[in-house]
Amino acid sequence: MNNLCYVIDMFEDQGVLNKLQQPPDEKRELQKEILKALTARGCNAREGQEVGAGETDLVLPGDLVLENKVEAHATTPEGLKPHAPWQGRRYAFTLNGTCLFVLIAYKPKDETCLLSKPKRIRVMTLGQTSEGTVCVELLVPWGHGVPSEARAPKKTGP
Repeated sequence: MNNLCYVIDMFEDQGVLNKLQQPPDEKRELQKEILKALTARGCNAREGQEVGAGETDLVLPGDLVLENKVEAHATTPEGLKPHAPWQGRRYAFTLNGTCLFVLIAYKPKDETCLLSKPKRIRVMTLGQTSEGTVCVELLVPWGHGVPSEARAPKKTGP
């Protein structure tokens, strides 16, 4: 978990995704940046492992699955990519795991949707499962510019 917190820190501190005008490609850009951050931290993650008739995004030490996704449209951080944990669960099954990670890069619709780093980590259980799968969701914003470009949200109403 410490390594993934480092990914959040590195993305934000170095502005890795801030200036993007287009959504990052999940495999060619986002996954590569995650892997780069993990490798810099000394974490031996495996990319694209064939399991369960599919290909994982990343597998962390201890056979922990990391599914990565991109939300292409400006949005709020709630309810992003609801199927991602279920997809990751299928890979985790193959590796005998009941804990998985999902990292979602999202484009905040405005400054109010840009979460502080501690609020970018959520832990949830997947309901309706017999094994009690736990998913740790990590949110990273993209395309939100540099701090000097921040603007107050437009007021609605009178």
